[in-house]
Amino acid sequence: MTSEVLWEIPEPLAVCEVRLDDDAVTTLRRHGNPSGPRLIMSHGNGFAIDLYYPFWSQLTDDFDLIIYDLRNHGWNTVGDRKQHNIPNLISDQDRILESIDFHYGRKPNIGIFHSLSTLIALLVSCHA
Repeated sequence: MTSEVLWEIPEPLAVCEVRLDDDAVTTLRRHGNPSGPRLIMSHGNGFAIDLYYPFWSQLTDDFDLIIYDLRNHGWNTVGDRKQHNIPNLISDQDRILESIDFHYGRKPNIGIFHSLSTLIALLVSCHA
């Protein structure tokens, strides 16, 4: 008989709502060690960052961990599907990065992304 593994996402140290260009909102959550190096994490299209908790939970002792969901995912409200497009997601990423520095202080950021959020991060760096 296989035992079922259950996990529970802990309460974040801090929560910050980021207003995007079209009045959509993305919720940033801070976990981990605020004095550690900063990791920023997001997910692929169709999932939410909470799904990756078994992975990112192992990083909380050593890292200042900022996690967030792409628009229309996870903790965020669902908006107009037409607004869920690459140009808006690039703009969202710019605002998210600015908000992280503003709310949690400037320091080097290391991004760990999956699938669509990886593509967006690469496009932001080409766009800048």
